[in-house]
Amino acid sequence: MSSRCPSGSHPCSKCPPFCQLPHGPDIPFLFLLFHLARPRTFVELGVFFGASFISACEAARRFDIGTRCVGVDTFSGDEQAGYIDGDEVFREVGAYIAARYRACELMRTTFDTAVRQFQDRSIDLLHIDGLHTYEAVAKDFQTWHPKLSERSIVLLHDIEVRDNGFGVWRLWEELKQKYPHFEFHHAYGLGVLGTGTAIPRQVEDLLEYANTNSKHAVLVRRLCEAAAATFGERVSATAGLFPAAAAISSVPPAQSSIDPSSYNCRNRPCPCGSGKRYKHCHGRLS
Repeated sequence: MSSRCPSGSHPCSKCPPFCQLPHGPDIPFLFLLFHLARPRTFVELGVFFGASFISACEAARRFDIGTRCVGVDTFSGDEQAGYIDGDEVFREVGAYIAARYRACELMRTTFDTAVRQFQDRSIDLLHIDGLHTYEAVAKDFQTWHPKLSERSIVLLHDIEVRDNGFGVWRLWEELKQKYPHFEFHHAYGLGVLGTGTAIPRQVEDLLEYANTNSKHAVLVRRLCEAAAATFGERVSATAGLFPAAAAISSVPPAQSSIDPSSYNCRNRPCPCGSGKRYKHCHGRLS
């Protein structure tokens, strides 16, 4: 069963990247981080169709801060997200980025290979969104930790998912005991860690403000959610301009490895990534 894009025009599994922008506060908060932290180097581990990475590139351009943005992915998928034939996606998304964003690039390789291309203490903002087992994400954090600068901030995606072999939540529970942090609980969840010893003062102030009072945390989340609420209209109006749309539409949908019988939270977002609640997506099959 194909789930539909929020725009209603095509299956989400065949969306161009801008149609796959999360309809939650991830992207507005990413823009806020770029504005406050002004990272010199941003690295995203796990690009897939490029929604958040292209957003990071756009933020760097909008604020004219000269950030080097690097997205790392094999573009083959994995056992949790599903497997795809990513040749066309990599070529077209890479061409789109190269034509529009300076100092932004894709590396089609494994995380372990890519890490050798970065100097120690050189990365200011790291987004980890690869394989989501506890072992995999813990290894990613440990492997890339020496590359983090004194100003570094780390984003961990899917901290709320506790089914289908996901274990980011376990690592998050460990790390938030060690670092200043903030967390979004929407959909799959997003964790924000102030890992550097000298994170930008504005980011430090934001984390302190959000954690001083639960009402402050709610306000930050709601502001980001409000900013994201307009994505549906803006994305559906501009997605046709994306040159990779045709190429991505030709890619077979990811083969889901979801076991419906093991996912009993029917009102939570479906782990297939459709954006629908489980009961309205793969839950219909159970």
